[in-house]
Amino acid sequence: MASNALAGHPGHLTDSQQSILVQFREELTAEGLIPADKDALVSRLGYDRFDESTLLRFLRARKFDVPKAKLMWANNEKWRKEFGADDIAANGFDYPERTEVSKYYPQFYHKTDKEGRPLYIEQLGKLDINKLYALTTQDRQLKHLVSEYEKFLGERCQACSKQVGHLVETSCTILDLYNAGISSFYKVKDYVSAASAIGQNNYVCSTRH
Repeated sequence: MASNALAGHPGHLTDSQQSILVQFREELTAEGLIPADKDALVSRLGYDRFDESTLLRFLRARKFDVPKAKLMWANNEKWRKEFGADDIAANGFDYPERTEVSKYYPQFYHKTDKEGRPLYIEQLGKLDINKLYALTTQDRQLKHLVSEYEKFLGERCQACSKQVGHLVETSCTILDLYNAGISSFYKVKDYVSAASAIGQNNYVCSTRH
């Protein structure tokens, strides 16, 4: 019997979950939600976003309810096309202001936790909204965020998995609130709301707090 922490993850599926996974892939393929030329896309992206681990993230997010998971997947594919996520994954996102932006809204990966997950840290107390938006825009911040998500899936998870000897699928997010007040949240609420929606809807089950 799989432990609660690993239930529904690769290598820890019940017979029923394994059957649902097969059904999910077959239906996505039949309906064109996994492209016929997926191998070419995988090669362009540098990682397989149609693999078992990814499919299971969507199934876990919808408690292995195939119609609900399929709707979530379809919405994700639509978003990726509209946002340009595959292009960002394949070509990167040019963000020359990154070093300066990090002075006024630090967001970065730093080492791993005891489970081998990458640690992602945001220091909200150092936020200076006026200087931040003199350097960049919310749209560019979100594109950079998506670029980091894609690197996380395509590079960081693989590197961490290799380092600890088992599959790493999630990061651990730390929100550093030292010197942060309510006004700090209010100043970036639109960005935080948009960023949270992207994470919850399109990079499902990839972060923990």
